[in-house]
Amino acid sequence: MTEETPKLPRGKWFGNVRAIEIIRIGMVATVLVVVIVLGRPCADGVARFVESYAPPPDAGAAQPAMKYERLTEEEIKKRFPGGDEIDQDKKAPPATPAAPP
Repeated sequence: MTEETPKLPRGKWFGNVRAIEIIRIGMVATVLVVVIVLGRPCADGVARFVESYAPPPDAGAAQPAMKYERLTEEEIKKRFPGGDEIDQDKKAPPATPAAPP
């Protein structure tokens, strides 16, 4: 009475793979295909969106770059009056340090 029950033959590729693992592999493959197929249209849409902020070609010359000026202390005081109290702090003698212990 010890007859062996016949087993279904398993293929070489999916012999030890469970159904949930096959489903996961299929889902990952589907996501990869979707990314590859939709990558180009999405990239084109983003490129069009970014280019929409570019100025039109007939907009004229770009604005000149900001230029920096070096000012002397006299020019700074002439342009921005009211900083005398800061200069007074600079001219005041430094506080005497406490005697070392």
